[in-house]
Amino acid sequence: MRVLLINKFWYPKGGSERYTFLLKDLLEANGHEVVPFGVADERNMATPWAQHFAPHVEFWDSDGASARGKIGNVMRVLWNRDAARCLDALLAVARPDVAHLQNFAHQLSPSILPVLKRHGVPIVWTLHDYKLLCPNYRMYTKGLPCERCKGHSYANAIRYNCMGRMGASATVAAEMVLHHSLMNVYGKHVDTVIAPSAFLAEKLVAWEWEGRVEILPNFVMQNAECRMQNDRNGVLFVGRLVEEKGIADFCDAAGRLTHISFVVIGSGPIGRRLPNVEWRGARPAEEITKSLATARMLVVPSRWYENAPYVVLEAMAAGVPVIASNIGGLPELVRDGETGVLVPPRDAHALANSIEMLYSDPSRAAALGARAQEIVRSEYGPKRHYHHLAGIYEELTAG
Repeated sequence: MRVLLINKFWYPKGGSERYTFLLKDLLEANGHEVVPFGVADERNMATPWAQHFAPHVEFWDSDGASARGKIGNVMRVLWNRDAARCLDALLAVARPDVAHLQNFAHQLSPSILPVLKRHGVPIVWTLHDYKLLCPNYRMYTKGLPCERCKGHSYANAIRYNCMGRMGASATVAAEMVLHHSLMNVYGKHVDTVIAPSAFLAEKLVAWEWEGRVEILPNFVMQNAECRMQNDRNGVLFVGRLVEEKGIADFCDAAGRLTHISFVVIGSGPIGRRLPNVEWRGARPAEEITKSLATARMLVVPSRWYENAPYVVLEAMAAGVPVIASNIGGLPELVRDGETGVLVPPRDAHALANSIEMLYSDPSRAAALGARAQEIVRSEYGPKRHYHHLAGIYEELTAG
């Protein structure tokens, strides 16, 4: 089977890209041919299909652009004709059996969906965030989880300035009105939506998504060996340094535990310089894997509805216990007292206590990490993921 794999970024940018590239390898290992499509970028992985990629556009970093340029950017967010044209040319040559979409909003836009349907290509879409429901894709505004746009009330994106800049907030509100209320572009064209968490699937139902939904957790490759807890050092945070990721709570907890070393991998505007915190900046996937191999634990102190953060599975595969906020899809991955510890979001005191508890008890941390590895083998391995996904592909192409 020839699979068209679509993700706007074709370089290792974040968790969704790590999943996308692992999926590419998994499909190819099982005899499928993968044809990629995304946005042109000098950081992209090499591919003979790059000539068909859509032109690169920076939507939210256009302060120096002319008024005409800004209007053009907004129009591309709403309906990117260039992306549709490039995909049309690719489909004429590649002729895929199925299209599997990952993240495509803004840079590619839903303009690509009618093109796929016109060529008779069934569409599967794995959701890595809440873009199908929420204008800012995070369900998080003004420091708290937000569901104000439920029931197509997209004017709230402007009222509460959910993007932090009024122009961007107005653009995403208009985008949702156009794509959902006026065109129903997703409902008309997407055959199957894949939710990596039951939490996201439940939100889709609650927000009256009427299309087919399959719950398929992400998969991760299993590490062969993991170190003993006594050989590990440091408490690790991996992610964007933004409010919703709980980096402020992480720093607050670190400030209370000066005898423990903390490591932060990621970039962003928020940070607090502390003598026991090492800031490594954004690092490539292979360095994240190495850091997990030597970490005492991973901390995921998110304040927003995390869907299925890939780094949690990576930690579990490395035998690393995870301390995570009890919110969104995180409790589906982190089993309290079995593979890690759940704490209330926005509670730095509870977070610090849980870190101290695991750090001072290496045997318990090791037991949690070992159990996490067992669960990864049985529930989040590539073989199980592939068979479920292949079944979806086969059902859609059978007709």
